[in-house]
Amino acid sequence: MKNKIIPIGLKRTLSACIILLITLSSLLYASVVGKNTQYYVITSVFCGVAIIIIGLSLQEWMVHRYLYHRHHKNRLMKHIYNIHHVGHHSVIFPPERYVTNGSVKRHPIFEKDITKLGETPSNNFLTRLSHSGSYILLTFMTIIGPSWLITNNNIFLISTIVATIIICYIVVTVHDAIHYPSQHPIIQNQKFFKFLDNHHFIHHICTEKNVNFLLPICDFLFGTIKLNLCEDERKIYGTLELAKQNPIGYSEPAKDVMHKAFRV
Repeated sequence: MKNKIIPIGLKRTLSACIILLITLSSLLYASVVGKNTQYYVITSVFCGVAIIIIGLSLQEWMVHRYLYHRHHKNRLMKHIYNIHHVGHHSVIFPPERYVTNGSVKRHPIFEKDITKLGETPSNNFLTRLSHSGSYILLTFMTIIGPSWLITNNNIFLISTIVATIIICYIVVTVHDAIHYPSQHPIIQNQKFFKFLDNHHFIHHICTEKNVNFLLPICDFLFGTIKLNLCEDERKIYGTLELAKQNPIGYSEPAKDVMHKAFRV
């Protein structure tokens, strides 16, 4: 798994920020002006959903890139880094063991040992709830709250809340479907799933690329999108199809189960 920090060009960053600023400002303006028209409800709902999609893409991109995959001295941020970058990417799901069998197991948020995953449904549910809840809370502080103060539009407010909850639920569920293919066969048959599966597989090989998971808007804007592996990467890590053919183990540390599976 590559973890070389790749800087983003200043021109690309400025251009992306300008595009985002103009787009988000236009949506906020439209939701305010729309109050005096017959399309008030439609405009408010459209602007609310659109601003959440774009805002969550930016939020996810920044949190994932600069918190989940950066080592920090702060104890809390270091703990998050250990759970995600070390635990999820290196210990449980390195590229050579991209999928596994059985039900979904999550790392308990207060567990320091990154090799230990939740064994009970309630434990795993609480971890899932904490993940979704933290993103929803952050969205309220950075997107929903400020947007509503600017627009003072209650329909807009409701649409942003509903869109946030739905998207956060989809993010966690699709991520589960990717790494635990036996759990969500219906989702895996959707057209969008194959793209997201390959998109995330590449991220597990190069963590600086495909930072967005569900909404890769900011990956395109900031130039962190990677659509295909190069030939050398395919020789080392194989392809998504090969990775999905043989789920190994049941969420235990990958090196342990692979040693048992392939020892002579």
